[in-house]
Amino acid sequence: SFLEGFGYSTNYTYIRQKGTGAAPAIALGVPKSTRNFTAFYERYGYSIRISDTYRDGSQASGANQNGITNAALFNEKYEQVDLSASVSLKDAFGFSRDLDLTLDATNILGETMTQNFQFDGAPMWYYDPGTTVMFGLRGKF
Repeated sequence: SFLEGFGYSTNYTYIRQKGTGAAPAIALGVPKSTRNFTAFYERYGYSIRISDTYRDGSQASGANQNGITNAALFNEKYEQVDLSASVSLKDAFGFSRDLDLTLDATNILGETMTQNFQFDGAPMWYYDPGTTVMFGLRGKF
């Protein structure tokens, strides 16, 4: 069939948390929602996967950061897309050796991460991991 070898995996998580009592607390660094989606094809010696991961922003610390009353740290939302592909030269082209060509690309859209000091536009830190691309040759002897 045309769809043989195609597949996907997906996940969505929603968390509602509320602190109560004399000392209300929440789990810091836990976003309200996250989602993951991976689509793939694996057949005839070819394999390709593309994955998308997303998380909402979240509170990263309690109040009173850097000596400022009620000021907290907040992570901004983040999304990342990764790609992985390989071809088995033995299965796809009949090579006598068991060799695979591989390609892995991380953060292919070049997303950045930011943590703000209490307000949007007041970054505490900014991280640009860039895009990483790796080519490889894998074999069995």
